[in-house]
Amino acid sequence: MMKRFEASVAWGVLLIAGGILFLLQNLGMLGGGLALVWALLFAAAGMVFLYVFLNDRDDWWAVIPGCVLLSLGILIGLDELAPMLSNLLGGALVLGAISLSFLVIYFTKRDYWWAIIPGGVMLTLAVITIVDSSAQDLEVGGILFLGLGATFGILSLLPHPQGRMKWPII
Repeated sequence: MMKRFEASVAWGVLLIAGGILFLLQNLGMLGGGLALVWALLFAAAGMVFLYVFLNDRDDWWAVIPGCVLLSLGILIGLDELAPMLSNLLGGALVLGAISLSFLVIYFTKRDYWWAIIPGGVMLTLAVITIVDSSAQDLEVGGILFLGLGATFGILSLLPHPQGRMKWPII
């Protein structure tokens, strides 16, 4: 009962703070530095979701919005403080966070083998984003197929109650 109350109070405070910021921004009362406030709000929202997950591992779903919101907060802050780095790594940061969330789900609940698939695909897309932004004359299509192949290859090697799965090899 107490955990549910704490989470609802935290969400209420975050929603009220976000509404006040939107109002002040629309009224033109906030000047520079607003991006950093939004970065902190996104990061705080992500931390709330991660807190929910860390308190009860059965709430595995909370890792996904937690990692995504935290990465968006970092990206907004990075865009404000180091725009060149943000342009280079921004997309990969968010895609990597999505990948991380699914990999955390798998390593927390080993019977959720399906989480390897979106985790591997998002990691592949993060690598493609980095390679494409740093080496613009390099063709990255092959990286996609190597990453997908590696994802399903790893999936075929993972232990499963009925033995190793053979369908990922196909």
